[in-house]
Order: sequence, then structure tokens, then C-alpha cells
Amino acid sequence: MTGNAMIIDTPENRPLAQYPRNIIKAAVEYMKNSGVADEMIILPEFEFYLFDDVSWNVDGRYIGATVDAKQSYWNSDSEGHGSDRGWSFP
Repeated sequence: MTGNAMIIDTPENRPLAQYPRNIIKAAVEYMKNSGVADEMIILPEFEFYLFDDVSWNVDGRYIGATVDAKQSYWNSDSEGHGSDRGWSFP
């Protein structure tokens, strides 16, 4: 799912300046207006995650989901799993 982040405002919504898509749009306009270039080629950075286990629960009082991956930081105490890159997690 993709979309553009907007600030909901009256009388018109306006683009959120810090949103990556809007930053790219502003950069393209700047290049065109300043004469640097008339075309900008941008490639997406694909991100994906592999999970070893995914579960969910839906009932009248609760909706929840859990994911687990052997390579995740929370499995770093299991031999051969996880990684410690100096990150700190609460």
C-alpha cells in the first residue's frame, strides 16, 4: 500500500514536508527550477522481512499479533541466532 502523507488542514490539506515522497517531489522541482537537470531517476529501496512464525488472535475483547524470526535481536541469547550490533532496546 502506498500513499502520500498529508497534513489535514482547513481549507485545504497540504503535503507533509518531512515525508520521503514529498522530499523527492521537492528535490525534483528544485532541480528543474534551478536548471541542474530536467529529469531525476530514483530507484526504490525494497525492504522485506522473513518471519519464522506469525500468529494472531481476534476475539470480542482483544486483537493481537505476534511475529518471531530466529535472526531477531530478541533471540540473541539463543546460540546462532540474533545479532548484537550495539543497539539498546527497552
